[in-house]
This record gives sequence, structure tokens and C-alpha cells, in this order.
Amino acid sequence: MKKTIIYLFVASITLFSCQKEMDFPFTDPNFSPPLLGSINENGAEFTCEVYETGNLPILEYGFMYSTLAVPRPLNSEIISTSGKPDKKFSRQANYALRQGERYYVVSFVRNEKGYVFSEAIPFDSKGSLGFQITDVIIPEPLYFGDTIHFNGNGFSRIFDKYRIKLDDSIDLFPLEVSENGFKAIFPKSYLQLQSAFTMNQLNFKIKIDDKELQVSKTFTFRDPLINNVNPQTYNFNDEIIITGKYLLSDFIYLYTYENEEQIYYSVNYKSEDTIKISAPSRLPNPNPTVNFFIRNKTYLAENLFKLNPSELNPNQNFKILSTQYFTLEGFNFNEKWENSIWIDKKIDASNYFSIRYIDDQKLEMYSYNNYYQNKAPILNRTFELSVKSLGAFSQNSANLTLLNPTLPFLNLPEYLLKTDINDKRRIKYLQFEDKVLALSKNLLYQFYPFDKSFKKLTFNHSTPQNIDLGNLFTKKTDDGRAIIGSADFNMSQNTFRFDLFDPKDNSLSTLQDFPNLIKYINGVAFSNGKLRLSITTQKDQKLFNESWVLDLEKNEWSKISDLDSQNFYIGFKYNSQSYAFHGNEYGRLSLKKLNESTEEWGPEIEYFGNIGIPKSSEVLIIDQKAYVYTSMMYLLIFDMQKMQLEKIVHRSIGIPIYTSFDYNYTFAIDSKVYYNLDDRILMELDLEYL
Repeated sequence: MKKTIIYLFVASITLFSCQKEMDFPFTDPNFSPPLLGSINENGAEFTCEVYETGNLPILEYGFMYSTLAVPRPLNSEIISTSGKPDKKFSRQANYALRQGERYYVVSFVRNEKGYVFSEAIPFDSKGSLGFQITDVIIPEPLYFGDTIHFNGNGFSRIFDKYRIKLDDSIDLFPLEVSENGFKAIFPKSYLQLQSAFTMNQLNFKIKIDDKELQVSKTFTFRDPLINNVNPQTYNFNDEIIITGKYLLSDFIYLYTYENEEQIYYSVNYKSEDTIKISAPSRLPNPNPTVNFFIRNKTYLAENLFKLNPSELNPNQNFKILSTQYFTLEGFNFNEKWENSIWIDKKIDASNYFSIRYIDDQKLEMYSYNNYYQNKAPILNRTFELSVKSLGAFSQNSANLTLLNPTLPFLNLPEYLLKTDINDKRRIKYLQFEDKVLALSKNLLYQFYPFDKSFKKLTFNHSTPQNIDLGNLFTKKTDDGRAIIGSADFNMSQNTFRFDLFDPKDNSLSTLQDFPNLIKYINGVAFSNGKLRLSITTQKDQKLFNESWVLDLEKNEWSKISDLDSQNFYIGFKYNSQSYAFHGNEYGRLSLKKLNESTEEWGPEIEYFGNIGIPKSSEVLIIDQKAYVYTSMMYLLIFDMQKMQLEKIVHRSIGIPIYTSFDYNYTFAIDSKVYYNLDDRILMELDLEYL
């Protein structure tokens, strides 16, 4: 036979990089090519006859097979035995044979000089039993970069034949392959799996040639080690550095419990041995307990770091409109997380103010009008601002006084409010000297401003359910009673009614119905025992403007005159004389005096410009001055003693423009005027701040 001898020098035994092949004509090992035996789905049988073993000791003998025409140690599967062979030996190749593929097999003998090969014999495979896994050895505990051992038999020695999947997603690469197994490194890419660490089991799928096996193995992962020796002290804008070992994780959450609430830190950097975070001001104390959520498991760490609190500079005082900016100065304000500002150490200032600019020493604040939101706590005009951090208030506080003429006074109680958005009923106020009454849903309450409370009164009347008492006007009489003008919720013409209210016994008596259909009531006044109305009536589909009076003693209506146009006015008494603020459809406003003999309004005393028609049901007289609101959101102040205009003020001073105030029903206590915002909040106008 033809023999091939390969000498493998010591330096190339491992790497097979320097291979020398030559014909060596001496009589040492002499053997036959493989004799093919049974070939079936379980593998192939090879037999070799040994003619002469030679004069050198035999180290190994057997067969090599490969899909390449020249099988050699680096490209072949090897089935071999150590020691000296008998005259004839056989081996079964039961793995790494693909069905229907052509292979080549050689017999070989290895001695201390190298390999001796026979010529290659081809054969067509019908398959093989393949590899078997007997054990998977995972380090306990496991960590990234650790080696996993796969043990068994029938494994291929060819790296390219391996296809290994971890949890159906991650490719593993075999190391140190042999017939009895291989090794693989546990990869960091395992972190990217959505299911990573949700179960303590690793699932492997191993495919070699046309055989695939799946094997699962439970594991315990190594816990992180966190260093808490010699904790450092930080300010809020410092980056807090936490060191340790085994910290690598795709997702890391750090949080501290405040009661049952989780307060999270910002994780800025993470690695195998370092985590860098930013701390929020809301932490409960300067040395918080930190929960680490790493690799789907929570760990508790104490005494990791300490924090300095935020502080305000002393002696800060502000006098501003609520819509103006102001700057709180101090140190260690948190630039990355919310700064908690409190009012009088009991109300969260975020209901009223926002932070426009922040650095370590400044907080520029401004109102974003939550001040007027329903159910926000009502503030005093002057209050203290403190910064709260690490569970405690700053030692210093800043004083702030709001210069808004109008501020919320009281969140109205639920029983006074509308039941739903379609409810058109409003709260109406009637004032009899110091006694303030409120009409709501046809029920009567007395308001006590000094303790901000309402008390329900007995109020017997037989008012239809569709009538909203007082929704047209309330007008006080000369003898201390009041006439209440009412209509249904839609202000229908045929439902106008007039009642006389007596505050002494809270009685309500119905007055004579108006003889015609009323379209609009434009002006209201009372003088000399008569209710005076400027109205628009409708006859034969035409509108007419007329002036009428109701004689209260006779309970009779009579027409005074026809009017050229709508005459809008609100009448009031001063020094026993009757006056009224008049306006026309163009918003032209003036003051007139009633001519008692002709019962006509006299010439203008003063003209105020086009600032809207009067809106108040009553003109308020405070310290010899008349106050009236107009439809264009102006407050007019007229000095009755000097008979001259004092000032006209637009209501938008310090007040959000989108708010909807109801000036129709007002009352006054001392130098303060009260009216409703959207029937939700009772507002207070302090005249001293105008």
C-alpha cells in the first residue's frame, strides 16, 4: 500500500500551523486502508488490518473521516484508541455523519515521529446517532464571562459544525471542542433578552450536523457587591458615585421609599463596578436607604452617601402681583430635579407658582395661574415661602405679599355649586347692612365672612322648579326689603316674575305680574316706593323699548314713557337722591340723576367713555364713593361727595384673563368687595390695593 507519514514538530503540535508532509520509505507502521463495513442510519463501521507496527512505539491509532477528500487532524472527526493495535481493529463512527452526504475515511497510526495515513476511501453516509449530552456544568453563582461546560459523547471536533443558541436568541461559540464535549462563555448580551433573569433557568439549543438537542439548566446569578464604607457627602448637583462589583445590568433602577411612595434617582452612568446618579430633593432624609433594582432583583443598601439640604438666604421680602416674576436666592438648589417650595410650611406652592429658571443659587418663580383653579387652597395675602428638601424645611424663609387687588377668598361649598355643566343657576347675594344672604338653587343661606361659613335659613316660598330666584336682579327698597326679579333658566318671556323679600322673617311674597311680555330688562332702580324698569317688549314680532314703574304700595304697574333705544342702567341712592349709571348699546357710560317730579332721568352729570354697560345688580357705596362694574371688565369708582370720577380700573390687574367673574351680584364689607368666579370661588377685592 501507499503510506503517508506526517511529522508534527513540538512547536506545531497544538496549533497544527507548521505541517510537513512527505513520503517516508521505511518499514515502520504498515496497515490497510479502511475496509467499509455496515453503513446505516446509526453510522458506519470501519476495519483496518495491521501488517506491521514498525520499530517505534504506537501512541494512537484509528480512523479519521471528513467531507474533504484528504482527511487530516484539523478537518476530520477522529475515532481512535491509545496504545498498540492488534492485527486487526474496527471502530464504529456513530456521530457527525449527515445522511446522503459523501465522506472520505483514512486509517492512521501515530507514533512519536508523527502520523502515518492510509489512502482515503469514499463512502456515502446514511446518517448517524449523533452526539449525546450527559451534563451541563454552570458555575455557582454565575456571572458574565464565566465558562459553561457541556459534557457527553459524540461531539464533533469541527467548530464550524456547531450552532448553539441561548434562550432561542443569543449565539454561543464553542471552545475546546472534543468528542467528549465543549465549553462556552456566558455572554453579556444575555442582558438584552426581555426574559433575562425572570426565571432561574438557561435554555440551550445545540445543533451539530443534522442533529439538534435542547437542554435546560437552573442557575443562581451572582449578587452585586455594593461598597458602603466611608460614605461621601454631596450637594444635589453633584454626581453621586457608587462603587462595587458585579454591577453590570441592562436596566438599573435606584429608588428610596417615602412612606409607600418610591422616589427614583436619575442613573447617569453604569458599568461593571460603578454607578453614577443624581439625587432628587424629595428624599426623606440626608442619609437615605437605597433600593437597587438590578437584573430583575431588588437589593437594599444603607449608608451609601450623605446629602446637604437646600437653603434660602435670610431676609428676603417680595411685594408683587401674582403674575410677576420673583427670584428666591439661596444655595444648593437642585438643577436636575424638582425643587419643593412650600407656603407657610403647609401648602405645596406648585399649586400656584412654577420655576422659570434655576441654578445652584437662584430660583426664578412665576405664577402660572393654578392660583385660580377649583379647590386649590386659599392663600392669605401675605405668606412665607420655604424650600423643603430631605424631609425638612429650610431654616430661613422668604416673605411674599401679593399686591393683586383681587384675590380668592373662599372655595364655595359643594352644596351651593351647580350640579352639572348644564346647570345655569347662579349664586346671588343680597346685603342688608352687615347681613349678607345668598340665594342658591332657590334656597336661602346666611354668609358669615369672618369665619367663611354659610348657614341655611328657613325660607318658605312656592316657587316653581324651573324658576331661578334672583337671576334677573335683586334691588333693595327704601324700607330695608328687596325686590327679586326672576325668570326660568332660559330667560323665557312668559316666565318673568317679581317677589318682595323681607329679611326680618325671610318671607317671600309675589308681586303683580307684568302686564306685557318682557323680552329684556335693561335697567333697574328703586326710589320713592317705586321699582323703575327699562325694558324691551315684543309686540307683533316687533321690539319696543319702554320705561315702567311698579308702585310697591299699590302693587300696580304703569308705563312712564317710550324710549328711542335700549337704556341700560343701575340705580342707587345717595343722600336720599336717586342716581344711576347709564349705558347704551355702544358701551357709552355716564352718570345721571333722577328728576323726582317728572320721573325721568336727567342730563348727564359726567360721561366716562365707552367702557361698557353697568353689570352690577347693586351699586356699592363705600366711604362716599360709588363702585360699579361694567360689561367690559372695568371697575368705575366715582367720588359722590366731590361729584367727580376718581379712577377706572381694568379687572385684569394681576388676574388671568381667561377667568369668568360674575359682577352681577356683589356685596361689601368695610373696604372689601366680594363676588363670584365661575360660581366656584368667592373673590375678594381689597380697595386699598387699587
